[in-house]
Amino acid sequence: MQSFALRVVTGANVGKEFVLPEGRELVLGRLSTADVMLNDDNISRRHAGIVVNHEQITVRDLGSRNGTFVNRQRVTQATLRPGDLISLGNHVLRLIKVAQPQAVTPTSPPTAAHASLEPSQPVKPAAQTASLPSPTVPGAFRGSLTEIGLADVLQLLSTTRKSGLLVLRSGKETGRIFLEDGRIYYACMEEWVDVEPRKVLYRLLRWTTGTFELEKSDVRVFANPITESTDALLLEGLRQLDELKNLGPEIPPMDAVVTLATPLPGRLAELEDPDLDFVQLALEYGTVRRILDHFPGTDFEGYTCLLGLIGRKYLKIATPQAQVTVATRTQHG
Repeated sequence: MQSFALRVVTGANVGKEFVLPEGRELVLGRLSTADVMLNDDNISRRHAGIVVNHEQITVRDLGSRNGTFVNRQRVTQATLRPGDLISLGNHVLRLIKVAQPQAVTPTSPPTAAHASLEPSQPVKPAAQTASLPSPTVPGAFRGSLTEIGLADVLQLLSTTRKSGLLVLRSGKETGRIFLEDGRIYYACMEEWVDVEPRKVLYRLLRWTTGTFELEKSDVRVFANPITESTDALLLEGLRQLDELKNLGPEIPPMDAVVTLATPLPGRLAELEDPDLDFVQLALEYGTVRRILDHFPGTDFEGYTCLLGLIGRKYLKIATPQAQVTVATRTQHG
Protein backbone atom coordinates (compact mmCIF):
# COMPACT_ATOMS: atom_id res chain seq x y z
CA MET A 1 0.00 0.00 0.00
CA GLN A 2 1.19 3.49 -0.81
CA SER A 3 2.60 5.39 2.17
CA PHE A 4 3.02 9.11 2.65
CA ALA A 5 5.53 11.17 4.57
CA LEU A 6 6.32 14.75 5.48
CA ARG A 7 9.75 16.05 4.49
CA VAL A 8 11.21 19.06 6.30
CA VAL A 9 12.28 21.67 3.74
CA THR A 10 13.12 24.55 6.08
CA GLY A 11 14.67 24.44 9.52
CA ALA A 12 17.53 22.72 11.28
CA ASN A 13 16.51 19.28 9.99
CA VAL A 14 16.21 19.97 6.27
CA GLY A 15 15.75 16.70 4.40
CA LYS A 16 14.42 14.71 7.36
CA GLU A 17 11.27 12.71 6.63
CA PHE A 18 8.70 10.95 8.76
CA VAL A 19 5.90 8.65 7.70
CA LEU A 20 2.22 9.45 8.26
CA PRO A 21 0.34 6.55 9.85
CA GLU A 22 -2.90 5.35 8.32
CA GLY A 23 -6.14 6.27 10.07
CA ARG A 24 -4.76 8.27 13.02
CA GLU A 25 -4.51 12.04 13.12
CA LEU A 26 -1.08 13.38 13.97
CA VAL A 27 -1.05 16.65 15.88
CA LEU A 28 1.73 19.09 14.96
CA GLY A 29 2.49 21.78 17.49
CA ARG A 30 4.73 23.32 20.11
CA LEU A 31 3.27 21.31 23.00
CA SER A 32 5.56 18.55 24.25
CA THR A 33 2.70 16.06 24.02
CA ALA A 34 2.05 16.78 20.33
CA ASP A 35 2.74 13.88 17.98
CA VAL A 36 5.25 16.05 16.14
CA MET A 37 6.68 18.74 18.39
CA LEU A 38 7.98 21.84 16.58
CA ASN A 39 10.08 24.11 18.77
CA ASP A 40 8.97 27.35 17.18
CA ASP A 41 7.51 30.39 18.95
CA ASN A 42 5.34 31.11 15.90
CA ILE A 43 3.64 27.73 16.16
CA SER A 44 0.75 27.16 18.55
CA ARG A 45 0.89 24.40 21.13
CA ARG A 46 -1.65 22.40 19.11
CA HIS A 47 -1.29 23.96 15.70
CA ALA A 48 -2.55 21.55 13.04
CA GLY A 49 -3.64 17.98 12.54
CA ILE A 50 -2.99 15.72 9.57
CA VAL A 51 -4.56 12.36 8.84
CA VAL A 52 -4.38 9.72 6.10
CA ASN A 53 -7.54 7.77 5.29
CA HIS A 54 -7.24 5.37 2.35
CA GLU A 55 -4.73 7.59 0.52
CA GLN A 56 -6.76 10.75 1.15
CA ILE A 57 -4.67 13.14 3.22
CA THR A 58 -6.34 15.97 5.10
CA VAL A 59 -4.78 18.78 7.10
CA ARG A 60 -6.77 21.02 9.40
CA ASP A 61 -5.91 24.03 11.49
CA LEU A 62 -6.57 23.54 15.21
CA GLY A 63 -7.31 27.18 15.98
CA SER A 64 -3.68 28.30 15.72
CA ARG A 65 -2.62 31.89 16.30
CA ASN A 66 -0.66 32.34 13.06
CA GLY A 67 -2.54 29.98 10.77
CA THR A 68 -1.84 26.93 8.67
CA PHE A 69 -0.90 27.44 5.03
CA VAL A 70 -0.99 25.06 2.08
CA ASN A 71 0.93 26.27 -0.97
CA ARG A 72 0.95 29.81 0.50
CA GLN A 73 -2.84 29.87 0.99
CA ARG A 74 -4.22 30.03 4.52
CA VAL A 75 -6.62 27.14 5.19
CA THR A 76 -8.89 25.87 7.94
CA GLN A 77 -8.99 22.45 6.29
CA ALA A 78 -7.61 21.16 3.01
CA THR A 79 -7.07 17.96 1.09
CA LEU A 80 -3.40 17.45 0.28
CA ARG A 81 -1.67 16.01 -2.75
CA PRO A 82 1.94 14.84 -3.01
CA GLY A 83 4.18 17.84 -3.55
CA ASP A 84 2.05 20.25 -1.52
CA LEU A 85 3.84 22.55 0.93
CA ILE A 86 2.45 22.92 4.45
CA SER A 87 3.66 25.99 6.34
CA LEU A 88 3.44 26.29 10.12
CA GLY A 89 5.20 29.25 11.68
CA ASN A 90 8.79 29.10 10.45
CA HIS A 91 8.54 25.50 9.30
CA VAL A 92 7.72 24.25 5.83
CA LEU A 93 7.04 20.57 5.18
CA ARG A 94 6.39 18.87 1.85
CA LEU A 95 4.02 15.93 1.44
CA ILE A 96 5.74 13.11 -0.45
CA LYS A 97 5.03 9.52 -1.43
CA VAL A 98 7.24 6.78 -0.04
CA ALA A 99 7.25 3.22 -1.39
CA GLN A 100 8.12 1.74 2.00
CA PRO A 101 7.85 3.30 5.48
CA GLN A 102 11.59 3.90 5.78
CA ALA A 103 11.38 7.59 6.57
CA VAL A 104 11.39 8.96 10.11
CA THR A 105 8.27 8.24 12.15
CA PRO A 106 7.16 9.77 15.44
CA THR A 107 8.90 7.59 18.04
CA SER A 108 8.98 7.51 21.81
CA PRO A 109 11.93 9.67 22.93
CA PRO A 110 13.72 9.45 26.29
CA THR A 111 12.01 12.69 27.31
CA ALA A 112 9.59 14.76 25.28
CA ALA A 113 11.48 17.98 25.95
CA HIS A 114 14.65 16.57 24.37
CA ALA A 115 13.15 14.41 21.66
CA SER A 116 14.88 14.08 18.32
CA LEU A 117 14.27 12.51 14.94
CA GLU A 118 15.37 8.89 14.99
CA PRO A 119 15.33 6.08 12.39
CA SER A 120 11.90 4.75 11.54
CA GLN A 121 10.12 2.38 13.89
CA PRO A 122 6.60 0.97 13.69
CA VAL A 123 4.03 3.50 14.84
CA LYS A 124 2.30 2.49 18.06
CA PRO A 125 -1.36 3.29 18.71
CA ALA A 126 -0.56 5.63 21.57
CA ALA A 127 0.52 9.20 20.83
CA GLN A 128 4.29 9.51 20.49
CA THR A 129 6.36 12.63 20.05
CA ALA A 130 9.03 13.50 17.48
CA SER A 131 10.76 16.82 18.01
CA LEU A 132 11.96 19.00 15.16
CA PRO A 133 14.52 21.51 16.46
CA SER A 134 13.36 25.04 15.83
CA PRO A 135 14.64 27.20 12.97
CA THR A 136 15.35 29.98 15.45
CA VAL A 137 15.20 33.09 13.33
CA PRO A 138 17.66 34.47 12.63
CA GLY A 139 20.35 31.87 12.04
CA ALA A 140 18.61 28.49 11.71
CA PHE A 141 15.96 29.22 9.09
CA ARG A 142 17.66 27.50 6.21
CA GLY A 143 16.98 25.10 3.39
CA SER A 144 17.56 24.08 -0.21
CA LEU A 145 16.17 25.89 -3.25
CA THR A 146 15.79 22.47 -4.84
CA GLU A 147 13.26 21.56 -2.14
CA ILE A 148 11.40 24.87 -1.94
CA GLY A 149 11.41 27.76 -4.40
CA LEU A 150 12.55 31.23 -3.40
CA ALA A 151 9.07 32.66 -4.02
CA ASP A 152 7.66 30.29 -1.38
CA VAL A 153 10.46 31.17 1.03
CA LEU A 154 9.82 34.91 0.66
CA GLN A 155 6.07 34.42 1.03
CA LEU A 156 6.62 32.49 4.25
CA LEU A 157 8.92 35.19 5.64
CA SER A 158 6.35 37.82 4.69
CA THR A 159 3.54 35.89 6.38
CA THR A 160 5.53 35.48 9.59
CA ARG A 161 6.86 39.09 9.39
CA LYS A 162 10.51 38.16 9.76
CA SER A 163 13.40 40.60 9.70
CA GLY A 164 16.98 39.85 8.76
CA LEU A 165 19.25 39.10 5.84
CA LEU A 166 18.33 36.17 3.58
CA VAL A 167 21.58 34.84 2.09
CA LEU A 168 21.35 32.74 -1.07
CA ARG A 169 24.24 30.65 -2.39
CA SER A 170 24.36 28.87 -5.74
CA GLY A 171 27.68 27.69 -7.08
CA LYS A 172 30.13 30.57 -6.78
CA GLU A 173 27.40 33.23 -6.58
CA THR A 174 25.91 34.75 -3.45
CA GLY A 175 22.76 36.83 -3.32
CA ARG A 176 21.38 38.87 -0.43
CA ILE A 177 17.81 39.95 0.27
CA PHE A 178 17.13 42.37 3.14
CA LEU A 179 13.83 42.10 5.02
CA GLU A 180 12.06 44.12 7.68
CA ASP A 181 8.87 42.71 9.22
CA GLY A 182 8.58 40.40 6.21
CA ARG A 183 8.90 43.22 3.68
CA ILE A 184 11.69 43.09 1.09
CA TYR A 185 13.49 46.42 1.00
CA TYR A 186 16.72 45.62 -0.86
CA ALA A 187 18.49 42.92 -2.88
CA CYS A 188 22.06 42.77 -4.10
CA MET A 189 24.89 40.50 -5.18
CA GLU A 190 28.61 40.85 -4.74
CA GLU A 191 29.09 40.77 -8.50
CA TRP A 192 26.20 43.16 -9.22
CA VAL A 193 26.92 46.06 -6.87
CA ASP A 194 25.66 48.67 -9.34
CA VAL A 195 22.53 46.81 -10.47
CA GLU A 196 19.03 48.07 -9.62
CA PRO A 197 17.82 46.00 -6.63
CA ARG A 198 14.53 44.92 -8.22
CA LYS A 199 16.42 43.53 -11.20
CA VAL A 200 18.65 41.56 -8.82
CA LEU A 201 15.63 40.21 -6.94
CA TYR A 202 13.92 39.06 -10.15
CA ARG A 203 17.11 37.27 -11.22
CA LEU A 204 17.40 35.54 -7.85
CA LEU A 205 13.83 34.29 -8.25
CA ARG A 206 15.09 32.33 -11.28
CA TRP A 207 17.51 30.29 -9.16
CA THR A 208 16.42 26.67 -8.83
CA THR A 209 19.50 25.25 -7.08
CA GLY A 210 21.49 26.36 -4.08
CA THR A 211 20.79 27.12 -0.43
CA PHE A 212 19.21 29.87 1.64
CA GLU A 213 19.63 30.99 5.25
CA LEU A 214 18.18 33.84 7.25
CA GLU A 215 20.85 35.68 9.20
CA LYS A 216 20.65 38.41 11.79
CA SER A 217 20.99 41.91 10.39
CA ASP A 218 20.15 45.39 11.58
CA VAL A 219 17.88 47.41 9.33
CA ARG A 220 20.05 49.28 6.84
CA VAL A 221 19.39 52.41 4.82
CA PHE A 222 19.93 52.28 1.05
CA ALA A 223 19.80 55.09 -1.46
CA ASN A 224 17.34 53.26 -3.72
CA PRO A 225 15.30 50.87 -1.55
CA ILE A 226 12.53 48.60 -2.82
CA THR A 227 9.13 49.96 -1.78
CA GLU A 228 6.63 47.57 -3.39
CA SER A 229 4.82 44.92 -1.36
CA THR A 230 6.16 41.38 -1.30
CA ASP A 231 3.08 40.11 -3.13
CA ALA A 232 3.53 42.66 -5.92
CA LEU A 233 7.23 41.84 -6.26
CA LEU A 234 6.60 38.10 -6.43
CA LEU A 235 3.85 38.50 -9.02
CA GLU A 236 6.12 40.64 -11.20
CA GLY A 237 9.10 38.34 -10.74
CA LEU A 238 7.12 35.23 -11.68
CA ARG A 239 5.62 37.06 -14.67
CA GLN A 240 9.12 37.91 -15.93
CA LEU A 241 10.19 34.31 -15.34
CA ASP A 242 7.34 33.08 -17.55
CA GLU A 243 8.28 35.60 -20.25
CA LEU A 244 11.89 34.42 -20.27
CA LYS A 245 10.77 30.79 -20.53
CA ASN A 246 8.72 31.75 -23.59
CA LEU A 247 11.90 32.90 -25.35
CA GLY A 248 13.00 29.29 -25.43
CA PRO A 249 16.38 27.64 -24.93
CA GLU A 250 18.17 29.81 -27.47
CA ILE A 251 18.80 32.69 -25.06
CA PRO A 252 22.56 32.95 -24.41
CA PRO A 253 23.93 32.45 -20.88
CA MET A 254 24.68 35.47 -18.73
CA ASP A 255 28.45 35.04 -19.06
CA ALA A 256 28.37 34.87 -22.87
CA VAL A 257 30.42 37.52 -24.71
CA VAL A 258 28.58 39.69 -27.25
CA THR A 259 30.43 41.28 -30.17
CA LEU A 260 29.62 43.09 -33.39
CA ALA A 261 28.93 40.81 -36.31
CA THR A 262 31.15 41.10 -39.39
CA PRO A 263 30.36 42.14 -41.95
CA LEU A 264 27.50 44.30 -40.77
CA PRO A 265 24.31 44.13 -42.85
CA GLY A 266 24.04 47.93 -42.84
CA ARG A 267 25.18 51.12 -41.14
CA LEU A 268 24.68 51.25 -37.37
CA ALA A 269 23.36 54.80 -37.73
CA GLU A 270 20.37 53.39 -39.60
CA LEU A 271 19.21 51.45 -36.53
CA GLU A 272 16.30 52.70 -34.43
CA ASP A 273 17.38 54.47 -31.24
CA PRO A 274 16.56 51.56 -28.85
CA ASP A 275 18.57 49.11 -30.98
CA LEU A 276 21.44 51.54 -31.36
CA ASP A 277 21.51 52.12 -27.60
CA PHE A 278 21.69 48.35 -27.07
CA VAL A 279 24.58 47.99 -29.52
CA GLN A 280 26.42 50.73 -27.62
CA LEU A 281 25.87 48.84 -24.36
CA ALA A 282 27.24 45.68 -26.02
CA LEU A 283 30.35 47.52 -27.18
CA GLU A 284 30.90 49.06 -23.76
CA TYR A 285 30.21 46.09 -21.45
CA GLY A 286 30.79 42.96 -23.55
CA THR A 287 28.96 40.21 -21.62
CA VAL A 288 25.25 39.50 -21.57
CA ARG A 289 25.09 40.06 -17.82
CA ARG A 290 26.80 43.44 -17.85
CA ILE A 291 24.75 44.57 -20.84
CA LEU A 292 21.51 43.63 -19.08
CA ASP A 293 22.79 45.21 -15.85
CA HIS A 294 22.84 48.59 -17.58
CA PHE A 295 19.87 48.05 -19.86
CA PRO A 296 17.02 50.26 -18.57
CA GLY A 297 14.28 47.66 -19.10
CA THR A 298 13.67 44.17 -17.77
CA ASP A 299 15.91 41.21 -18.58
CA PHE A 300 13.14 39.88 -20.83
CA GLU A 301 13.08 43.13 -22.81
CA GLY A 302 16.88 43.12 -22.99
CA TYR A 303 17.02 39.52 -24.18
CA THR A 304 14.34 40.27 -26.78
CA CYS A 305 16.40 43.17 -28.13
CA LEU A 306 19.59 41.08 -28.11
CA LEU A 307 18.00 38.17 -29.96
CA GLY A 308 16.53 40.58 -32.49
CA LEU A 309 19.92 42.14 -33.23
CA ILE A 310 21.55 38.71 -33.44
CA GLY A 311 18.85 37.56 -35.86
CA ARG A 312 19.43 40.64 -38.03
CA LYS A 313 23.22 39.98 -38.01
CA TYR A 314 24.26 43.14 -36.15
CA LEU A 315 25.47 41.28 -33.05
CA LYS A 316 26.75 37.78 -32.41
CA ILE A 317 27.76 35.59 -29.50
CA ALA A 318 31.51 35.15 -29.54
CA THR A 319 32.99 31.70 -29.98
CA PRO A 320 34.66 30.13 -26.90
CA GLN A 321 38.09 31.03 -28.33
CA ALA A 322 37.07 34.66 -28.78
CA GLN A 323 35.61 34.74 -25.28
CA VAL A 324 38.94 33.60 -23.82
CA THR A 325 40.72 36.31 -25.80
CA VAL A 326 38.31 38.98 -24.57
CA ALA A 327 38.60 37.80 -20.95
CA THR A 328 42.42 37.78 -21.12
CA ARG A 329 42.46 41.24 -22.68
CA THR A 330 40.17 42.51 -19.91
CA GLN A 331 42.34 41.04 -17.13
CA HIS A 332 45.47 42.67 -18.52
CA GLY A 333 43.83 46.01 -19.30
